[in-house]
Amino acid sequence: MKSTNLTKLPLLTVLCLLAFGGTGWAQTQCDAEAEFSYDQGTYCQNGAAPIVNHATGTNGVYSYIALTGGPNLALNTATGDIDVSSSDAGTYQVTNTVTVGGSASLVITGVIDGPLTGGVPKAVEFYALEDIPDLSIYGFGSANNGGGT
Repeated sequence: MKSTNLTKLPLLTVLCLLAFGGTGWAQTQCDAEAEFSYDQGTYCQNGAAPIVNHATGTNGVYSYIALTGGPNLALNTATGDIDVSSSDAGTYQVTNTVTVGGSASLVITGVIDGPLTGGVPKAVEFYALEDIPDLSIYGFGSANNGGGT
């Protein structure tokens, strides 16, 4: 899941969600920057602590919601480490939010495909977050029934 937080542009917030507890874990689609996993899907409060693994991702800010049981998960928000002995029994969804710096100077803020015959009106709205000396670097083109650039 990707989302752009307009209050903090030009940063891109990337999320990766991982639910664990119960009978196993399931990872949703996520971006490489935020990818993570735990070594198992189920943990006991008197057992070994989960080990955070990254194939491509990095630590961001970890957060959680209790899906069942809970409500307290002793989650280290910087590392993703969990102290299971200090956590309530339950199933939790853990989120790793990674802020990726970049130069998002231009964002698409709207796309219109009208309801009139022929699908008109059509429009794309861009929002410039800073001065852009040469808009052609973005290479925007449009097509209308096979024509266009």
